[in-house]
Amino acid sequence: MSESRFHRPASLDQSEAEEIANPGDPALREELANVTAQAVMHLDRANEYPQSAARLLHLLTTDGLDSAAALWADAAPGTLPNRLWRIYEARVAEGAAPTAEELRTLATATPVPPA
Repeated sequence: MSESRFHRPASLDQSEAEEIANPGDPALREELANVTAQAVMHLDRANEYPQSAARLLHLLTTDGLDSAAALWADAAPGTLPNRLWRIYEARVAEGAAPTAEELRTLATATPVPPA
């Protein structure tokens, strides 16, 4: 009878862990910022891709919106990620916890808060 051996997960050193949480490549950060911003803006297309939309909404509403906003914070002025960041930042400063749907609505309906 063979014995099943369980192994502890490999541990990451500090630099590896930081790279996962904060990719250092500026091009990758910019791409991630743009992809997440576009995803937020196209939540209304959920009926075209219901499973993907449901997964995205789940990620954005659990802990992903803060992560996405952190990517948007570094975006160049005048870009969609920068617009979403400024709206997100203004809502947080007001004490609100914005949702992805709220950001999409505000991004299309209101002037952007000054930088």
